[in-house]
Amino acid sequence: MGSPARSVRIPRSVAARAPRVPGADRIDLPEAPTEEPTESPGELENRGGVARAGRVFLLYLGCLLLLFGAFIGAQLSSPYPGVRDNLLGTGALALIALLAALGGYAVTMGRAPRTLRVEPGSVVIVERWGRERRLPQAAAAAPASVKAHPPFLLAPDWTETVELAWPGGARRAYLLERGLLARAAAQSELQR
Repeated sequence: MGSPARSVRIPRSVAARAPRVPGADRIDLPEAPTEEPTESPGELENRGGVARAGRVFLLYLGCLLLLFGAFIGAQLSSPYPGVRDNLLGTGALALIALLAALGGYAVTMGRAPRTLRVEPGSVVIVERWGRERRLPQAAAAAPASVKAHPPFLLAPDWTETVELAWPGGARRAYLLERGLLARAAAQSELQR
């Protein structure tokens, strides 16, 4: 046999239990600020991709500076005067670190376009340094490969690495906010 039915007490909401205070309905609270859209209808900003690329670059730069500092510290603390006083070695090490930093910037920030501009039948990718690459709507709707990156310390939102193929056979990988390319392709199809 089953257990006997017992009554269950359902608490009332806090608003129903709170005593009525005279004049409480006259309190003016400031309204929450509303965000104005900063992008035009035909232009989609790549906020998530740029944020992730910037944070990855800063992490890379921090590691590079620590490594550079360790090498300089080892050079300056060397018991051999020829190693300590070698300005050519220090300059070469600084040049290598600078080239590695520039290469890291090109790889991280260079793959995160600023915006996607939607045009009838195509999507224009505006890259970091202003170069524009026109992608047909059909190619934008079907990227070659996608790798999703979850939000974590490196990115506030989901991002994805998308490899796009142009009709001539050229391929290029981009770091985009998740769903940005699909939104741009859909808007491009609607504008036809």
